[in-house]
Amino acid sequence: SVTSAQAFCTYLRRCQVETTMPFNDYWLDGLPVGDATLPLGALKPAAIVAGAGLVLWLVALLLNGIFTVFGGGGGFARFVALVAGWGALVVPLLIVGALIAAYGVYRQTLGSAAKPVPTAPGSDLPSVLKALFIQQNFTRFAIEAQGLSDAALHARFGAFLGAVRPAEPSPTQKPGEIRAPEAAQ
Repeated sequence: SVTSAQAFCTYLRRCQVETTMPFNDYWLDGLPVGDATLPLGALKPAAIVAGAGLVLWLVALLLNGIFTVFGGGGGFARFVALVAGWGALVVPLLIVGALIAAYGVYRQTLGSAAKPVPTAPGSDLPSVLKALFIQQNFTRFAIEAQGLSDAALHARFGAFLGAVRPAEPSPTQKPGEIRAPEAAQ
């Protein structure tokens, strides 16, 4: 059903898959990803403080239970009861703080992952069309060159390079066309 350049564009848009992966680009020197480490700076201290507070509170609850059951009214028992009482208020706040920090890391990671990868050099439309033109004409050349002598193959390849002119923008495949025109030789 693709019969025009506009129909081809419509077809491509209809079939396009949104992604952050550069599956259509070829980075010859590697993809510049920058710093790929997780931003755990605020999460580590928040988790350590919340975990230490939770452990301290649980120990205080255990000791307070022991002092209550077996008796003990000294200064240490009062301190343990104070820690157990305040821990019921402070520890949930510490845990909420650690969860907020974790959510912040999660959102920052999602934000980084949603950024599109930059386009690879030479993957713009004119470069891709030129590459398709050369590729299809090279396929024709390879089929025609089967069985040629070394000298004839060398001469034929020279004619091929002269016809497709790889370093020049023209000749090229037209946008919206599926098959490249044959290079004039």
